Amino acid sequence: MIQLETYTMKAMIKQTIERHPNKPALSMVDEEPITYAQLGNMINDVIEMLRDSGIKKGDRVAILSQNMPNWGVAYLAITTMGAVVVPILVDFHLNEILQIIRHSGAKVVFVSSAQYDKIAYSDLDPFPVMINLDSLLPVEANLPKDKVAGVHPGTQQCF
Repeated sequence: MIQLETYTMKAMIKQTIERHPNKPALSMVDEEPITYAQLGNMINDVIEMLRDSGIKKGDRVAILSQNMPNWGVAYLAITTMGAVVVPILVDFHLNEILQIIRHSGAKVVFVSSAQYDKIAYSDLDPFPVMINLDSLLPVEANLPKDKVAGVHPGTQQCF
């Protein structure tokens, strides 16, 4: 039986990464899986990005996306750093999505390219920092729809 010194999500993730670094952790069907070692690195990178965006323990961070491996990466990064996840179902009406973001006080929203237009052109005030969940990179509001899905080579911005 596996024993954890501390019974937290952070401790469980850390121990799993250490014990099974080369085993598959997350994947889409018929795609190359993300290993636990890669997952650990991705979680740390997202935590750093969230901290750079001013997120600290107790802050709310929303996720608006269909199911994908990076949804799990974002969730684990948010919870591991002690922030609060605000998951938003993509099937909700636009008014409900915006009300959840407003009411929760989410300072950052992870949003997939497919869901970008649901919040990027809204009148949210204050407007949260947006991170493209497909690329795990910051994305600006009000971009032309054809510029959202890709990442411009050599930059850290989605266009």
